[in-house]
Amino acid sequence: MVRIGLVSDSWGDTPLLARALAALDQAGAERTFFLGGCWADVDAALAPPLAPPGAARIRARLVRVASRSCPERASAGAPGKVIELIGGALGYLVSDKADLTRDEIESATFLLHGGAGEAGLVRIGPRFFVTPGRLAPPQGAPGAGSWALLEVDGPRVGLVVHGADGAERTRLAEQLPPGAQVKIQ
Repeated sequence: MVRIGLVSDSWGDTPLLARALAALDQAGAERTFFLGGCWADVDAALAPPLAPPGAARIRARLVRVASRSCPERASAGAPGKVIELIGGALGYLVSDKADLTRDEIESATFLLHGGAGEAGLVRIGPRFFVTPGRLAPPQGAPGAGSWALLEVDGPRVGLVVHGADGAERTRLAEQLPPGAQVKIQ
């Protein structure tokens, strides 16, 4: 089984981001994907005084993309899109799924994105659109935050969604379509 931690859109709440990153590490995430928001939030969450236990391990396993509004992306220091293998299948990581091209969507199995109000796992044909939802709502906006753990186990793809408080909120699951395969390495 492959376990990937997903977190997005911390909106400056670095203590909450530090707790979510630590919880994903404790849940056995082999990698953690930060799907947009401010690049500097991750740096602050993994530095003293907020650094959770295992911060060096978390940083070594962390892949992140920046949102369009992130200053580091504007200066070309942070990518807005990253390609990753997820259990042997091609995946694209973006903050905004509108940044994906038609060719990228057609070639990928996993399309992971931030910028969504709610967590979701949606299968469209052989592709999975996955989002952890927002960790923290924008200032003044209603709603509770979330982070998630993506689990790929043979033909089953699952998303375990946790609220910002760390409590498990829901489990979503989909099956790979007949004939499709994801190799677990």
